[in-house]
Amino acid sequence: MGNGWAWNDYNDDYMVERSVFPIYGNVFTFFTRNNRVLSIPYLKPQNFTLRIAGIKYYDSIRYSVDIDSGFLKRNYASNRMDIIETGNKFVSQKIPFHVNYSEIKKWLRDTVAASASNEYDIYGLQEGSYLYDEKEKKITDVFRPETSINNPLFNIIHSQPSDSLFKPMMHRSDNFFAEQTLLMVSNEHLGYMNDEKIIDTLLKLDLKDVPQKPKWVDGSGLSRYNLFTPQSFVYILNKMRTEFGWDRLKNILPTGGAGTLSAYYKNDSGFIYAKTGTLSNNCALSGVLITQNGKLLIFSVLANNYQTGATPVRKAVEKFLLDIRTKY
Repeated sequence: MGNGWAWNDYNDDYMVERSVFPIYGNVFTFFTRNNRVLSIPYLKPQNFTLRIAGIKYYDSIRYSVDIDSGFLKRNYASNRMDIIETGNKFVSQKIPFHVNYSEIKKWLRDTVAASASNEYDIYGLQEGSYLYDEKEKKITDVFRPETSINNPLFNIIHSQPSDSLFKPMMHRSDNFFAEQTLLMVSNEHLGYMNDEKIIDTLLKLDLKDVPQKPKWVDGSGLSRYNLFTPQSFVYILNKMRTEFGWDRLKNILPTGGAGTLSAYYKNDSGFIYAKTGTLSNNCALSGVLITQNGKLLIFSVLANNYQTGATPVRKAVEKFLLDIRTKY
C-alpha cells in the first residue's frame, strides 16, 4: 500500500495493492453461479471461513462455497475470506488480494487445473494460453523476472494504444490503473519502479513550471498527502490540451452522463469534460467547460472540510458551472 492510504479500506475494490506484475488486476472477483460463490482467480474452500452467529466452520464443497446471503471480507494480513451473514442476497464482489507471489502461483495453477477439469470452465485458461506450458501441461513460473535489458529474450511489445488505458482509467476513476501507470512510467524512464523518484523527475522536468509546487506522493489519488492547488490543475490541463490536442483530451475525459459524471450534467452533455476526485469530506472537479457562446474554459473546483456526503457539494458545483456556461 502507498503512504497515506486509509489502511482500513483494504477490502474495497478501489484500493488495490501495487505490485511489479499484476495478475487479474490484483483483485479477486467473486460471483454466484448455480447458487454457489465462485472466484477468479480460483480459491479452494479452505480459504473461506463461514461466520454465522459466532459459529466458525469450513465448507467442504470442492469448487465453491455455499452462501445464500451476506458479503465477503478478507483478513487484513492474509487472503482468508470471512463470509459475513447480513440477510442481504449475495450477488458479486471484487476484493483486492494481499500480494503474495507464492500464493499467486498456486492460485494460477489451481485455476488452470479447475478449468481443465471442465468443472470450472469460466476461466478460459486452456492450452495455448501464455501462462500454460503445453509441453509440461502445467502453469509456467511467470514470477522469475529477467532484469537485464541485454538479455536476448527481452523485448518490449506495444500491444495497445495508450488511450485504451487512459480512457477507462478516467471514466471509472481507477486508482489501481493510475498508480500502476505511474510505476510503469518510472520503469520506462528510470529503469526501475519507484513513485518518489519518478515524481521528483517529473516535477523537475515536465512540470517544472507548475504555479505552486505540489506535495505529490503517488499516482493513485488515494493518499491524503497528495496536495495540489486548483491553479496547478488548470496549468496541467492547459499543458495537456496544448501538447496532446483538444480532440484527444475530449476522448479521454468523461462528459456529462458518463463515467464518474453519470449522475450530473446529463441534460446538456457534451459541453463539459472533466475528472472527479473524492476522499471523505473532500471532492474536486477539474476539466474543460464549453460555454453557450462557444468559449473553452479550463477550470478546477476543490471543496473540503464539509461534513455532509459528497452529493450536495457536487450538485452545488454543477449549479455553479451551469451558471458560468449560461453567462459566458
